[in-house]
Amino acid sequence: MISYINEFARPLDDLLMVDVFIDIRNQVKAIHQEYREMRLFVAMHMHAGDGNVHTNIPVHSHNTNMLHKAESVVDEIMHLAASLGGVISGEHGIGLTKYQYLSDEFKQSFTQYKAKIDQNNHFNIGKHWQKDFIKSVHIEKVLL
Repeated sequence: MISYINEFARPLDDLLMVDVFIDIRNQVKAIHQEYREMRLFVAMHMHAGDGNVHTNIPVHSHNTNMLHKAESVVDEIMHLAASLGGVISGEHGIGLTKYQYLSDEFKQSFTQYKAKIDQNNHFNIGKHWQKDFIKSVHIEKVLL
């Protein structure tokens, strides 16, 4: 992992330590601050042996450009996982964030399965498997 502070900022400050370079050092700090506020990092961790991979993308919730970019990255990750033979699933169930990545065939199969095992609709009442429900929910996070 590369550290901005250790690999760049401190050596630059040492190199440009004369007062005549204060403006340059301040400009570099301002550029770093700007990009730090919009750069995405994708953190992935997994379970040993079961193939479960979790993806986390920390974002600044006030930065709508960053949120949209993160959603785009999520799309890429989901499509890559599927193209490599993976499946979209949820360790704790399929939630609102992965629903959009499920095939219509899977949704139909699951609806039929749920109707058999949950005839009184006790589980996740009014959620997940009703077409219009997802459209009515406002999620204030990246859809992953």
